[in-house]
Amino acid sequence: ESCFASRLAAAGATYESLDQGRTSLINEVMLLVVSQRLDKRLGLTSSKETEDFVTASVNGFFDNDLLHSARTFLSNAKGSFGLCVTSSLDSQRQMVLAARGQTISIAFYPDLGLILYGSEQAAVKAACGYRMPKARAGSKRAAGKGVHPTMPFKNVWLTPPNSPSKVKSPADYGPATRLDLNDLGGELCLLDWGTTGKATVSRPCRNLVFRPLMQSKVTMILVEESLHKNAAFVHRFVPLEDNPMVLPLPPSIDEPVGDDIASIPEAIHAIQADWTSGESANRVTGWTFMRTLKRRIRKKAKGELPADSVDILVTGCEVSLWVGEQFAADLSLAFKKL
Repeated sequence: ESCFASRLAAAGATYESLDQGRTSLINEVMLLVVSQRLDKRLGLTSSKETEDFVTASVNGFFDNDLLHSARTFLSNAKGSFGLCVTSSLDSQRQMVLAARGQTISIAFYPDLGLILYGSEQAAVKAACGYRMPKARAGSKRAAGKGVHPTMPFKNVWLTPPNSPSKVKSPADYGPATRLDLNDLGGELCLLDWGTTGKATVSRPCRNLVFRPLMQSKVTMILVEESLHKNAAFVHRFVPLEDNPMVLPLPPSIDEPVGDDIASIPEAIHAIQADWTSGESANRVTGWTFMRTLKRRIRKKAKGELPADSVDILVTGCEVSLWVGEQFAADLSLAFKKL
């Protein structure tokens, strides 16, 4: 296999040209296995077993690229995963992120040529507020030799948000956005920043949708494990900048634990003020929740719903599951008939 791969690489073969030689390679390997009696050494007892083994091996050689391998792994794996998968063969241009039972968020910063990912949503806000400084006269960036698509950090200078040299005009940079993978149903994401303008994938994945991002310097492919359909692609992106629903990262301090303790009274006051205000999202959510709950209780009282049916289903994952359990316990104490 290694000799065959070396010959293909030396010839500059592509996946398309590889597919054309798939059948001939299967026949060639079959002859080799039978002529050298390798089938006996492999424990293959019939010609059908030998043919199936050789076919599966050759197909795996052609098809098991980064994305297909990650899909195969997750389809046979049990448990919760938040994965970042790379291969030494494609690490300069591709990576796969996957989420199932554990959150994975991806943030895109088009102007910085930067992509951040992590299992914590707040972590991917780390580059918010940073700007690409204007090119200096005579520099490579001013001459049109900017950031290479496969080297996103080369010749990039990040300016802190409060620096006097930060870019003033919003037109000078692209807005940062965040994409949260569907960890409930399971989802994989391939990011390809190669120079071809389109992700290079093997035959089993070529029917998937290719989505250009980052000013078409990155191609994304999303693969859902479940049959559940997510919202429209463009509606899944959350703006990280100039978004009142996304709080900025707190400033770095020397004593974070002490600062957290000192901020407890202020946090409690903010919660109380939010609930006493007539325009807060919490009040609207609570009002809507109670209206819906009252309608259901009335239907139960009238016999329109089974008496033992579930009124409220609380879901969660990891830390949020513990919060949900406490919420369910509090509701049971306050509303005995739920």
